[in-house]
Amino acid sequence: MDELAREIAGRLEELMLWQTDFMIVERNGTNYYVQFVATELGELYCEAVGNEYLEPNAHIDEEQELALIGLGWSSPKPQFCQLWDEPIPFAEVAERMARTLVEVFGAAGRGDVTCTYGRSALAMLGEAERHARESC
Repeated sequence: MDELAREIAGRLEELMLWQTDFMIVERNGTNYYVQFVATELGELYCEAVGNEYLEPNAHIDEEQELALIGLGWSSPKPQFCQLWDEPIPFAEVAERMARTLVEVFGAAGRGDVTCTYGRSALAMLGEAERHARESC
């Protein structure tokens, strides 16, 4: 899990540098993911998939939901979310995301996830900021 956390931390630092980028870290072969958007205010908005976006046979159960809340995620509305202000503690955020992927979503570590790092997230930014203000 440490390797995964280091990978996420490094990518999050890059994400914040560009301010319009997003990153999705998805457990391979599943629809379980965490995603990140740098807001125009310098915040880091994070989401973990909620049941609304999962097939019924892959729904997050009560034990998993409690584990997510224990890791600092909000209750799902419809996604679980976290909002981090500057200065963003990248190592702490990355550790929570790695624990989410491994402990809750069942990833085996760095080799069991795919990172998608992209640009042109302007539409997602507006949505992220709206969700962040309403639910986190």
